[in-house]
Amino acid sequence: MIGNWKRNLNYMISRLLVYLFLSIFMVPSAFSQVYQGARYEKVLDREDDDFLIVSADENGLFLSRMVKNKETKRDFKYELIHLDTALQVKWELFDYVDLEYKKVGYDFIDPYVYFLFRSSLKTKRFKVIRFEKETQAKEVFDFETEYDLEMTEFEVIDETLIFGGYVNNRPTFVCYKFGSATPIVLPGFRNEPNQIMQLEVEEKKGIFNVLLNHQTPDKKRSISLRTFDTNGNLLIDYDLQPQGDYGLIYGRSVAINEERHIVVGTYSHKKSDLSRGIFVSTIESNGDHVINYYNYADLKNFFNYLKAKREIRIKKKIARRKIKGKKNKFHYKLLVHDIIEYKDQYIMVGEAFYPKYSYTSPGYATYNPYYTGGSFFEGYAYTHAVVIGFDHRGKILWDNSFEIQDIVTFNLRHYVHAGPVDDGIVLLYVYNNEIRMKIIQGTQVLDIQDQIELKTNLDKELIDEDDVNSEYGGLEDWYGKTYFAFGIQEIKDSESMIGAEKTDIFFINKVILK
Repeated sequence: MIGNWKRNLNYMISRLLVYLFLSIFMVPSAFSQVYQGARYEKVLDREDDDFLIVSADENGLFLSRMVKNKETKRDFKYELIHLDTALQVKWELFDYVDLEYKKVGYDFIDPYVYFLFRSSLKTKRFKVIRFEKETQAKEVFDFETEYDLEMTEFEVIDETLIFGGYVNNRPTFVCYKFGSATPIVLPGFRNEPNQIMQLEVEEKKGIFNVLLNHQTPDKKRSISLRTFDTNGNLLIDYDLQPQGDYGLIYGRSVAINEERHIVVGTYSHKKSDLSRGIFVSTIESNGDHVINYYNYADLKNFFNYLKAKREIRIKKKIARRKIKGKKNKFHYKLLVHDIIEYKDQYIMVGEAFYPKYSYTSPGYATYNPYYTGGSFFEGYAYTHAVVIGFDHRGKILWDNSFEIQDIVTFNLRHYVHAGPVDDGIVLLYVYNNEIRMKIIQGTQVLDIQDQIELKTNLDKELIDEDDVNSEYGGLEDWYGKTYFAFGIQEIKDSESMIGAEKTDIFFINKVILK
């Protein structure tokens, strides 16, 4: 017992020394790694709609929102703003759409920004409006689908519009050439009760990949990958075959070359929705594939987000069970990101979360729509991000983790972003007007910084930091090593007297990794 106590104490002291070293000596490098450039601000009225932000990569950003229409009574009025990469306004216009239509999708394919609208009166009726980025020239394409499509996916390749969704709970994909009402229905979907996981466009090749979760003949969950060209021709059709009691829950794919794809995701035991670990599969052009499974207990740094004492207890438990020949069973829900290509490696990022409930008296049910049988749903609480590097054969080279603090949301989405910088990888997200960041190099932690404040203009000061972490706002990829942070802040002039009127500001901050 004394020996164990000493080992635990030494371990905690070493962890503390590392933290103190990073806090004291690494702070300057953290600020040199993240540079905040331009900032865009727009004053809001309390009743204004939120902006939809469309990344146009090196062409800037497009902002769109619905505004009050004082000119006509039969149309919605939309504002569209084009910002350059310095967040300067290039142009601004207003457009009108019949009250029948609601905006449901968007995309940017140079030189057009596309907006997809669906009729609320006849759900098979759609409208696509596109604007040319320089001339602002507007084109409209109206069409009707053959089936009532519950749309979840919208992408554009060149002049081809790709729509994906469900018809009678069966996945369906259909393409239209812009301006042509003749549909191209993709084969091999509507008779299968599958779940759409990913629509990945390879713009340069003029093809796109569809990743589906399906049920195998022996009732296990697995993943299939299908590749099409813009004429609807099926080029690749692969089905992964999990071994034993494994089931493949979720995945993301990336093409290594013309001969090989890699699919990375989470696996479970039999039919469970909770994952037990990560799988990496390499698929050859002839359909041959190998699936490698990695239990969470086998990852070196998966539990680093925990407090030191709890991490020690879990690792000891893992070691004891391995000695006795028993399996380690840890269950997580993981939100898996698109795969990142990094030098000669591939990076997977997944964010762990769980549904959070609070318990209260039955009388509270009258006031809370999420109340069910003594509890109510507070949202999805994020715990940490796991980051894994693997090679083109699907072999894991290293793993790391990044603690996610405080985030609880009703809408699951990616918060943590990863990008290469120097010889490492930066992990970062925005919370409460601050950028939280960790720099890693394989299993090593090079730097930690969680108090990089989002800059405001010099003549203003922030009043309510919590607004930045609402359901609207956060951090998004832009281009290269550049991101944009956005949200709504409540501010006042820094020289105003106490009691001066406060202002709501929509903002975008340019965030650059150095």
